[in-house]
Amino acid sequence: MSISPGTLDPNPNGNPTNTLFVGTFFHDIHCAFAEAIGADVFSLFGPKYEEWDSVAESTQARLRHYVRKAREIPSGYDNYLLEGGTSLIPAALFTLRNRNANTILLNADETFINVIDGVEHYGKMDAYVHQLCSRSLDGLVNVGDFAGMYARRANLDVQSVTVYPGIKDELYRRLGTIPVSVGSKNIVVVGYGKNHARRTGGSSTGFDLLVEAMPDIRDVHPESELHIAGKGHPKAWEKHAGVVLHGWVADLAEFFSHGEVSAHPGRSESFSVAALEPMRAARPCIVSNMVGAKDVVEEVSETLVCEPTVAGVRETLIDYFDRSEEKRREMCEQARVTVEGFDESSVVTDFVNEYTKLCEQLSETAKAK
Repeated sequence: MSISPGTLDPNPNGNPTNTLFVGTFFHDIHCAFAEAIGADVFSLFGPKYEEWDSVAESTQARLRHYVRKAREIPSGYDNYLLEGGTSLIPAALFTLRNRNANTILLNADETFINVIDGVEHYGKMDAYVHQLCSRSLDGLVNVGDFAGMYARRANLDVQSVTVYPGIKDELYRRLGTIPVSVGSKNIVVVGYGKNHARRTGGSSTGFDLLVEAMPDIRDVHPESELHIAGKGHPKAWEKHAGVVLHGWVADLAEFFSHGEVSAHPGRSESFSVAALEPMRAARPCIVSNMVGAKDVVEEVSETLVCEPTVAGVRETLIDYFDRSEEKRREMCEQARVTVEGFDESSVVTDFVNEYTKLCEQLSETAKAK
C-alpha cells in the first residue's frame, strides 16, 4: 500500500463499504486490513513523542497538528476507520461537520489503557482529550479482547467487534518449519526501541526489565543469554554480561532458531504480533499481564505471564528454566499449536467479515433512528 503523507490515496479496486482509512503509523497488519476492504487511505503523519523534551510540549504540538489535519479529511464516505488513539482528535472535529458518517476506531494501541491506568509517557491532557473525543465514536474494532476490555472500562457504549493481528504468511510458513530446541536457555526477543526513557527511564516493550533481570537469571542459569533484535535499543545494555544487541535482523526465522524462549514483558501494549512470532517458531513467549497477547500465552501455561517488573520477569524466567527439558519441550510444542490460524491471510479474512458486519449493524441503527 502506497502512503503519501497528508494526501488521499484512492483504492483503484473499489470500496464496497465506502470506507476511508485514517491512519497515523500504518502498521503492516492495519494496512492489510484496509486494503482487504478496499478502503481509501488518508495520512495523519505528525509529531511523535520522542521529538519533544517534555510530555506537555509533545501534547501541545500534536494537538495543534491534528486540529489542522481535521480540516483536510475528505468528506463523502459512509465509514471512517481510524487507526489508534491519535486519530481520535481530528476525527472528533471532523464529525462536527459530517454527522451522517460513521466513525469507527481500530482499537489497537494503549489509548484506553492510558485513560484508565495512566501510562507514564502520556500526559493527563492526552488521557482527558482522548476520552472526550472517543464520545464521537459510532463503533469499535477491538484488536484483541484486552483492548476491548479497557474500552468498556472507559465507558464506550458503542457497537463493537473483535479481531486479531497475524503473522505475515511467508514468515508464518518459515517459522512453522523451525524444529523444537531446548537446552540453550537463550532468550530471543524482537522489537523496536519504542523508548521513552527521557521521561520514564523505561521502554514500553519492557526489554529494559529483561536486561536488569539478567544478572540474577545468570546466577542460577549461567549459560543463559539475552539476544535482542531491532533498532533503537541503548548500546549501554551490552555492558551487562550475557546481553547481545543484534540491531535490525533480516531473517527472523534464523534469529529465533538460536533461542529457546522469548519474552515480551511490556508495560502497556494492546496486542503485539511480536509475542506470536516466537510461539509459531516453537519458542514459548513470556509476557506481562499488561500485554494483550497474554490471553493466547495463557493457553500454553499461566506460569508464562508475569508482572511488568524486574522481579516478575526474573522469577518467571528462572521458573521456566528450572523445569525439566521434557516439560520445556512440551511447552514449546504447545506454543506452536496455540498460534495456529494466526497467519495474515486468516486474520484478514476474519477482519473483512467482522468489519462488514459492523458496518451493516451501524447502517441499520442509523435507519432506525
